[in-house]
Amino acid sequence: MSAQVSAQAPLYEANDGLLRTALKANAGLSLTVGLILALAGGPLAAWISPLPQTLFGLSTETLLRLTGVELMIFAALPFWVARRDRLSLPLTRLVIALDLLWVAGSAMLLFALPETLTATGAWAVGLSALLVLDFVLLQAFGLWQLYQGKSELTLRWEGSDLHIHAEGLVDAPAEVVWQVMADQEGYAAVADNIADVKVVEGQGLGMIRRCSDASGQAWSERCTLWEEGRAFTFVVDTDAPDYPYPLDYLQGRWSMMPAGDLISVNMDFVVRPRPGLLKALQFRILLAVLLPVCDRLLTNWATRMQSEAAAAWAQPGLRKTA
Repeated sequence: MSAQVSAQAPLYEANDGLLRTALKANAGLSLTVGLILALAGGPLAAWISPLPQTLFGLSTETLLRLTGVELMIFAALPFWVARRDRLSLPLTRLVIALDLLWVAGSAMLLFALPETLTATGAWAVGLSALLVLDFVLLQAFGLWQLYQGKSELTLRWEGSDLHIHAEGLVDAPAEVVWQVMADQEGYAAVADNIADVKVVEGQGLGMIRRCSDASGQAWSERCTLWEEGRAFTFVVDTDAPDYPYPLDYLQGRWSMMPAGDLISVNMDFVVRPRPGLLKALQFRILLAVLLPVCDRLLTNWATRMQSEAAAAWAQPGLRKTA
């Protein structure tokens, strides 16, 4: 359920269902894989590595069994965290950090020590890293949800396209909401991931804007829809040689509509990641960053809209309908 987005919105909501589920699933999978490795390390060893001895002079079988024991010990942590009456933020972050260490170790095996793995082993390590990174994403998103309670955010896949919808309610006149939304160069002031926006060509439909992030990476976006006072859409030029992100397609639509006495502000993104294992890893990292950015963008927008509305209420003719 959407909640009013404002500077006075609650800082904590008990939206802990996703995080508890992700932690329990993490524990369950870790325990299952740990048992398999600990009990079947011998038969699996020949599939994983062609070498009789691998890291630190230990046999592959010994390393697999030790990894299995470590996974079973680790499984107790996310399960215990998920079962607590109130989720511990430091312990949740510790689980995420340990998951990221697994991903980093897997990447080291794949790219720094490829000779220690068979083709089957490389696939197993790569897929496990992807799965663990998915848990990182879910847990990070669940952790972020504990502090939002400000916007409604949903994700769904349609084929290879990920659709992201973010929505928040604002108590401000429609004219003020649209003025803030349509301020292209002001977008950088409310979006955490964007340092600068410049309109380089046109206005409205066909407009081209150039965006850059804090590291100086830049890309171009073209407006493919402009409904004055209601909505606009930009499509990113992902084919440009200097486009910095692992995406084949990215479209963003920003819209507003009346919602009772408030205004519903909506953002809809269609994201298509580039194929390939490494690109998939990069995409999941990008997505983990993007989701909290969407909520903070709506929060920052609402704060600006409502601060500008304070002076506008005295003007005659203003209304709250789009």
